Amino acid sequence: MKRVINFKTLFGVFAVTAFVGSQLVAVAGAAIWALIGYFGFGETAAVVFAGCSSIPILIALWKVARLAYETETDPANN
Repeated sequence: MKRVINFKTLFGVFAVTAFVGSQLVAVAGAAIWALIGYFGFGETAAVVFAGCSSIPILIALWKVARLAYETETDPANN
């Protein structure tokens, strides 16, 4: 069966991806803020931690987007 691709399904994929992405960024930002504050690191360490955490966040976001696309465009769900 063909996948159902229309505005509604693509908007659903975007909405889920944006929501989960904002939650991932908020949790990572809070964790970085807590680590920097607890250990007393400077701004350079904050940038390094943010850079190191961006790669796993992007990987997780890609997986969420892929799963959302597969779920939203599945003919059994429409």
